[in-house]
Amino acid sequence: MTDAAAGFVRWVFENYEPEDVERLEALVYSNNGASQKVVKKAGFVLEGTRRRAGWKREGEFVMLGCGGWLGVIWRVRGERNRGCGSVMRNPDSSHSDEEMTN
Repeated sequence: MTDAAAGFVRWVFENYEPEDVERLEALVYSNNGASQKVVKKAGFVLEGTRRRAGWKREGEFVMLGCGGWLGVIWRVRGERNRGCGSVMRNPDSSHSDEEMTN
């Protein structure tokens, strides 16, 4: 799943004009550690937690962790890394796994 997420990030930033993509956003259930790791490994940076923003079929509201990938970061850092096998790391993604749950 990490490869798919990272590949999608790379594809978007490489196939759209810079002025067309300001940011990508990922929302994951705050209590889903596996999804949080996928988002983090794909280079997204934690931007916050949205309280009662998700609805589960079981009839409960849940918190969503929100991660972002800014196009400006890709453009500035990416020019030096074109052709790399995986998506380049976002330099701001050094947050811990538990940050998405707080």
